[in-house]
Order: sequence, then structure tokens, then C-alpha cells
Amino acid sequence: MRRAAAVLMVAWLLGGCAALMDGSPHFEQRDLYTMMAMDALSREDYDAAAEYQRILHENTGEDRFFYDRIDSLLRAGRYREVIALTRARLEVGEEKIARRYKAYAYAGKQRYERAIAVAKELITYDRQAEDYLLLGDLMIQGRNQPDEALRYYKGAYALDPAERTVDAIATLLIETQGAHQEAFAYYESHILQYGCSEFLCQKVANYYAGRGNIEGVIRAYRRIFDARQDPIVGQKLIELYLLQESYETLAQWLEKSGFDDGVLLEIYRYQGKSLKAAEVAKRIYHDTQDSDYLALSGMLLYEAGSTPKRVQKAIKRLDRAVSQGSREPTHLNYLGYLLIDYGIDVDRGVKLVKEALLSDPHNPAYLDSLAWGYHLQGRHGEALEVIEKALRGLPDDPIVLEHYEEIKEALRRGE
Repeated sequence: MRRAAAVLMVAWLLGGCAALMDGSPHFEQRDLYTMMAMDALSREDYDAAAEYQRILHENTGEDRFFYDRIDSLLRAGRYREVIALTRARLEVGEEKIARRYKAYAYAGKQRYERAIAVAKELITYDRQAEDYLLLGDLMIQGRNQPDEALRYYKGAYALDPAERTVDAIATLLIETQGAHQEAFAYYESHILQYGCSEFLCQKVANYYAGRGNIEGVIRAYRRIFDARQDPIVGQKLIELYLLQESYETLAQWLEKSGFDDGVLLEIYRYQGKSLKAAEVAKRIYHDTQDSDYLALSGMLLYEAGSTPKRVQKAIKRLDRAVSQGSREPTHLNYLGYLLIDYGIDVDRGVKLVKEALLSDPHNPAYLDSLAWGYHLQGRHGEALEVIEKALRGLPDDPIVLEHYEEIKEALRRGE
């Protein structure tokens, strides 16, 4: 059964670290033996650790060294000695921790009925969640009574709604009853009330993934991300949203989480939301000081609608990007064309377009910009020659055709 070793888990957690504490100065070799015990534990030499802890207890009289020794003996599988030591301890007086170790030792010897009897004594003295968990484990291992185990697990959860307990309940429901829905209702209820650790959320995500429920997986991963800001989980969320083509929901999550502005920028561009994309590009520029994003922000702002105010802002952003060293041909051409088309600085616009053409001499969009610049400079013959090259690349483009007709008309008029 899945929790075959679980009855020893809590006991192991109770020991090991106690030797780090300060204590009685009367035993001169106290620090030496403490260090040797710690070293033995780090090497998982529990027999040696138990011997050092015995010496420490006998020479200091401190209870914590006694229980450190018990813990080491339990890890070493020396259950008979644990039973003898705890029995002697209990003859002196009631100590709940001694009785608990005694139950673990009986369970280790697979004397489950005796372990159950001792564990039941535990809950008559003081109701603690770990003792109910222990009884639940023993009901499975010793008696194969999952219904009884479930009753004790639920009792433990009522005392302490810990994730290990809700996991014990859910796992038992699945393994013994096949009650997947009921089990995951426990998980979801716990998560809603107490939050989601990575362990629980991953369990829920795996459950939903196995049933092809992508929405459930996304909910689980979002909880993990909210708790830990894990970039790997964030990337998984992006992939899942894209798989579902849930672009709007993904954009909303990215805006809220701030996880990946680069992906958010591409989503807005894909959706044709140029104004939002422009603001994200500008935000990336402020974060990275990459002038290409500032230029892209200007281009997108212009594409969002060429109102006078937006045109002014777009030119300002592009101009600033170019002045900061951006020499991306697309940006040079874009700024050049705006300077030409709006008559702001035609000569500078032509120079910028020519620089873009050095990198891509046959680009029809760049050629159109240059032809339009020549036209506005009054160089209509050169403009016609260049626009005809642009038309070969963009024969159906309405702007190129419009420029072509105006250039031809200017030549007819003899301008």
C-alpha cells in the first residue's frame, strides 16, 4: 500500500536537529559528541549516532538527547530497543512522545495490532492530528480497513487541515474506491480555503491533464504561478493558452501578472490591437533600453490611427530611437516616409530611406518611399524610375499605385 513507510515519517522528523541546541556545560566533551552525532546522521550511520546520543544523554541527563537516540534507533530499524526504552520511560510517567515512538516501533516490527492499541491510547490523552494520521496508516497496513482509515484521516484533517492530510484522504479515495471526483473535490476545496502549494496544485494539474481538461490544468498552474512566480510554470501557461487559442484570456493574464511582455506584444499585434501593442513596446523599451522597441512603439502608434497627435508622437519615438543608434532598415524607412509624407523634412527623409535601401536595395516598400521623396523634391523623372521598380514588387498595393499615378500626372503637367 502507498503509505507502507509513512508511520515512521513523523518520528524521523522529530529528531536530527535537536543536537544543534545549546545545553548543559557540565559534560566537557558535549560539543565533541554532538558534532560526532551530527556527522553520523549526515552519513546515515544511525547506529553510530545512537551511541553518541546515548553518551550525551547519560552524561547530561537532557531528555532531548534521549529522544534523539530513540529517533536514530528507529531509523536504524532497532525496534526492539525502542520498545524497551520507551516502555521504561512510560513506567516513570506519561510522556506522549514516548508513547508515539513506541507505536512507531511496533509498526516497524509489523506488530500492527499492538501499534494500533498504543496509537489509540495516544488519542485518549491528547487529540493531535499526527496521531489520527498514524491510526489511519495503521488501519490500512495492519487491518486493510480503508473505511476506518478514512475516518481517522478525516479526524486528522478536522484538527489540522494540512495538505499531507488532504492528500492522504484523496489518495485513499482513489486507490480503494476509484472515487476520483470526490477525491479532487477535497483537493479543490482545500485549495480554495487554504491556498495551493506546488505539490497539491501539480497533483490537481496532473489529474485534469489525464482527463484532457485543459481549463482545469490552467487553473492549477495559475495557482502555482501566483504562489511562486515560477518562470517554467509561466511558460507552461502560455503554451496551454496558445493551445486553446485563448488569446484574449492569455493577454489578460499577461497584463495582470507582468510575466512576459514580449509574448503580450505579439498577441496584441496578432489581434490588431496596435495601440495596446504600442504601449507594451514602449514599456519593454523602458525596461531594456533597447531602442528598437521604442521605434516599434512609434510604428504601432501610427498604425493605430494617424491622427495629428499620434503622428507627432510616432515621429518623436522613431526619431529618438534612430538618434539612440537604431539602424534597423524598417525603422529608418518608417521614419523617413513619415518625414516625407507629412512634409516635415523631406530631404532628411530621403536620406533615411536611402540608408534603409543599403541593407535591402530591392525592398518595394522602401523604393516606394524613395520615389515619393523624389517626387516631393521635384525630381519626377527619377521618381518614376524608382516607383516602377516598386510596382514590380507590389503591383496591387493601393498606396504604391496612388503614388505612381501622381508621379505620372506631375510629369504630364511638365512639373
